[in-house]
Amino acid sequence: MKRGGWLKRRKGLNPRSKTKRYATRPRETPYMRWVKTLPCELRDYSPCEGEIEAAHVGWTGRGLGAKCLDIETISLCHHHHHDDQHGVRGLFRKLGKLGRIDWYADRIKATQALWIATHGPLPKGEAVHRRLAA
Repeated sequence: MKRGGWLKRRKGLNPRSKTKRYATRPRETPYMRWVKTLPCELRDYSPCEGEIEAAHVGWTGRGLGAKCLDIETISLCHHHHHDDQHGVRGLFRKLGKLGRIDWYADRIKATQALWIATHGPLPKGEAVHRRLAA
């Protein structure tokens, strides 16, 4: 066995791809700003703490570890958003997983209906609007 010298790579390294590593999702900034002006959806169930956040709670267009579209957001205070994301407590524990999905769907539709009543049609450029309207 020959010793000494540097280890040599038999093949060259593959060059990095010039494309973006992650797909970018369409952003609806005016809609997100408007959602943050609404009161917390859970204000009637328990006291709110912190500022209002736009919680991505929808399910269409999601892959593993990906956020849903911006038009599938509801307004939650920091406390309730944290409860929802990290350990289900309070209302969400009582509802269970399927009940929580139904509750989210109702709240998303109500938020979108309020946007339509005050601002007109939902932001354009989203192919999933047809599915959400059904």
